[in-house]
Amino acid sequence: MNIKKYVTYTVLSAVIVGASVSLSQKMNLIDHANASAEPTQITNSRGSNGGKYIQAFERMDRIPVIKNKALKTNQNYSVLEGKISRKLEPTGEKEITELIVEQPGRFYIKHTPDANNPSQFEEASNDGAIIRVKDFNGDIRKLEPMQNTFPSNQTASKDMIIPDYNGTYLPIGGVNELLHPEMFLQSAFSNGKVTIKGEEKFLERDTTVIAIDRESLEGKLGNRQTLWIDNQTGIILKLVNSDGDQPIQTIAFEHIRFSDRANEALFQTLK
Repeated sequence: MNIKKYVTYTVLSAVIVGASVSLSQKMNLIDHANASAEPTQITNSRGSNGGKYIQAFERMDRIPVIKNKALKTNQNYSVLEGKISRKLEPTGEKEITELIVEQPGRFYIKHTPDANNPSQFEEASNDGAIIRVKDFNGDIRKLEPMQNTFPSNQTASKDMIIPDYNGTYLPIGGVNELLHPEMFLQSAFSNGKVTIKGEEKFLERDTTVIAIDRESLEGKLGNRQTLWIDNQTGIILKLVNSDGDQPIQTIAFEHIRFSDRANEALFQTLK
């Protein structure tokens, strides 16, 4: 079977475009303690003439959990095992994604589009060399693992966030934004007002809660996106799209566990 090149989401291309101006200023970091106090609005230090992506880079650079963790999640754990639900709040429709990710470049994932019909699911695995995706009919296709999204023949600006997937970009399940926040944060920060809401416990882990009130609603679910970012790894443990305080969609880990070693057989199941 021919190996197909994996095609990135359109949103990733947007992250790469337009940020070619170097930062002339660096703003002081917000103390981590501020995240647990009153909500802190992160505003731009540049006028309207500055590029939105450059402004977004500045804003991210001022939030320790993003600068130090969320932009390089692959470096912050060895093995992740978890179960993620994706729920459409108005209807109660729910998807389930179960996964094990081992750094570098191996994973097994099982995606059930309808939680009420667990017998219908698709699977994918990366054994470190090739991704195999088994569809609902049992057919298997092969893909090359994705490393990053920046063309090798171009030079990246220091103000551009280039995702480093390290072979752990998942071809099914729709949960990459949780595991790889760097794939969308610069775009999200460039198109909304960012507020640090504080710190909360989620799944018994310390998280920083950040709300983004969107300026543009085109192609979006609701006018606000709220993130619960794990302080230790930078992984997004919970993401809620809402209209104000009214949730529309919730994507969240139901459980998560980190360890040093995974079961080797899991990555070989689809051969």
